[in-house]
Amino acid sequence: MPIFILFSAVVLAIPSMDYEFKLFYETLDKDKFKFFGRGEAYSVFNEDIEMVPRCSMKDVAERKEGKEMRLSKGEIEDVVRALLTESRVGVQEYEGRTLVREGFPGNWKDFTDLLLDARNVPSVAAVKLGDAVEVSFLTTSESTIYTSTFEDDEILSNLYWILSEMNVIEVVYDNKRLGDFLNRLGISGCLRRGEESAIKLLCRYLRVSEESYEHKEYVRPFVCRVDRSVLSSLNVYNENEHCVAKTFCCYTNQGWRLLHRMLLQPLRNKDEIERRLDIVDSLRTLNLGILKRFPDLLRLSKRVSSGRGSLREILRLAQTVDTIPELMSSFSSSLALSKDVGETLKKIFLAFVPFRNEITRVIDLEAAEENVYRVRPDVSERLQKLNRALAEVDGKMQKEYERVCGIYPRAKVDRNSGAFKTAKAEYQRSQDLFKKEGFVELSFVKGGVSFTTRVLSLLNERRESLKKEIDDEEKEIMDGVKTALKNYTPYLESLNHLTALVDVFSAFSIKATLKGYSRPIVGGTMLEIENGFHPVLEDQDYIPNSIKMEDRRMCVVTGPNMGGKSTFLKTCGVIALLAHMGCYVPAEYASIPILDGIYTRVGAGDCSFTGSSTFMMEMADIARICRLSSPESLIIIDELGRGTSAVDGLSIAQAVKEHLILKKSLCLCATHFPELCGDDVLNKKAKSDGTLLMYEMVDGICDTSFGIMVAEKVGFPAEVIEMAKGYMER
Repeated sequence: MPIFILFSAVVLAIPSMDYEFKLFYETLDKDKFKFFGRGEAYSVFNEDIEMVPRCSMKDVAERKEGKEMRLSKGEIEDVVRALLTESRVGVQEYEGRTLVREGFPGNWKDFTDLLLDARNVPSVAAVKLGDAVEVSFLTTSESTIYTSTFEDDEILSNLYWILSEMNVIEVVYDNKRLGDFLNRLGISGCLRRGEESAIKLLCRYLRVSEESYEHKEYVRPFVCRVDRSVLSSLNVYNENEHCVAKTFCCYTNQGWRLLHRMLLQPLRNKDEIERRLDIVDSLRTLNLGILKRFPDLLRLSKRVSSGRGSLREILRLAQTVDTIPELMSSFSSSLALSKDVGETLKKIFLAFVPFRNEITRVIDLEAAEENVYRVRPDVSERLQKLNRALAEVDGKMQKEYERVCGIYPRAKVDRNSGAFKTAKAEYQRSQDLFKKEGFVELSFVKGGVSFTTRVLSLLNERRESLKKEIDDEEKEIMDGVKTALKNYTPYLESLNHLTALVDVFSAFSIKATLKGYSRPIVGGTMLEIENGFHPVLEDQDYIPNSIKMEDRRMCVVTGPNMGGKSTFLKTCGVIALLAHMGCYVPAEYASIPILDGIYTRVGAGDCSFTGSSTFMMEMADIARICRLSSPESLIIIDELGRGTSAVDGLSIAQAVKEHLILKKSLCLCATHFPELCGDDVLNKKAKSDGTLLMYEMVDGICDTSFGIMVAEKVGFPAEVIEMAKGYMER
């Protein structure tokens, strides 16, 4: 794995690319990305410049020993984010030449606070394949390694679900057989051999110590099985496109993260689903906009636990804790939420009382109102003495400024340097005065002359000494606060989870107030939807559709291209998913049976990287569906068998249809093969008036596709259209 190295010089400044530094630089690994820091700025040298995302050569300076690019703190943070989440390489930060922080694509580690946002947090896993499958994984936001050992089938169905549940983006493995399996899932992998266990394999790969992590057995949640490909195919979650997830209104990053996790882990317990729906009902008339004032508490807890929290962030935490009573009051009329969340929030608020008192004692709250963040000058006796001494020195310096300006009115005070400045011409005319008064020239630059006096020079030295002592004293005081604050990390993590929970329920309650949404009935024996629509269309004009699968377990939908078949299937899948999450659904009425999984095969695409054709990818998905589905599963298949010849495609489609009917799985299938229709299935077709598409699904069978009409709409050449019509008429 390539490593990205970032050197931050807060205390030890890294020199420019001189000869000595160049020799050191050339000893470093050529495959690694190397960043060197200068306080709040960073430098990139030579070939590493080309590796900076969106690099502009106009920002590169030519030095004697090589090229240099300088980046601000904000810019380098953007680079770190891009490298860990997009380029997928490791990151290291050095202070001088000492390693202080490290992170990897699947294990953000010390950079977790920087990377956390609304995205679902990724994991990295290690897999050992033998008589049983052993998997260990580490989530970037946690300090726990989870391990599970289980039996699996030949297509590794159980491993597939675990990797999906934990949002694994990188796997280290010990068996070549896993390479193709991971490629098909779009998960990057690395083959390593020789380790005794999956935990050791994982720790060796991530270069971390086993002892620094808590070890737990992974217990799979009792949920309805849904993976990322299902969410993508149903247009539920996609980072780059408009999707169902983006139609929700969460106020906090922790709320968005929990929503994404709920999408991947819909409930199977009817009582739990009903409890969520009851909470949503109780919040429908409430406004929980106060959540906008809550920061990303998971990110803040990571900075606090690592001791890197700034004074401003610590004060922000105290202000957030002070907001807890107001948050509790905003949902006090919801008895269910008050019982589940309110009581715990009250305990957290009371637990933080000593911390809030300490913040009031230590931090200058009046200065903070002016966006100046500092320790109170009277917080300790020594700090009081040092501040009095500093004020005394400042007074003497002011008198010296006034004395010099009285003698030489042309002098300008530069308080940043503690010296005076004057124009060169004025200096030339005043050299006799300089000698007489003992002014000391400090520098001669194009802009003028900088000078001081012996008295002012001594006062400046004294002031710098006092400032350093004050800084050291304040640092010692704040270090004590940070150390004490680490004890509150568990409370902070609990507060993060509870605010996320309230935020998601608030988003659900907003959905419940929208036109066309209703409370679903869960736990029935059949699938029934009246006037349902896809949530991405909720702000547009749409044609609602209905379905009632009473005595049939499979519905076959036929109709022309662009007639709305795929949207109809996705609508049914999304409604089933939202119902299992405990959310209102986009339909006037919906009765959904409790499902053990939702499986989809929607869309076509090949994978050049793995050498898999469109048809092969389709068959791999169908094989998994046939093996994993049960009578309690919902299966959605869009145009099965279209990636091969008509004869082969129809034959496979017929066989899959019969297999799923025998298995009694709940199945919705769109097809251009009317041969799949029959008395053993519910037959639906896309309604049309001639070539006018109505986008409504009605009972019946359709044997027209309107493919040539679609070709005309997208601008096929007229001669090609005419040739196609001629072939169709033969």
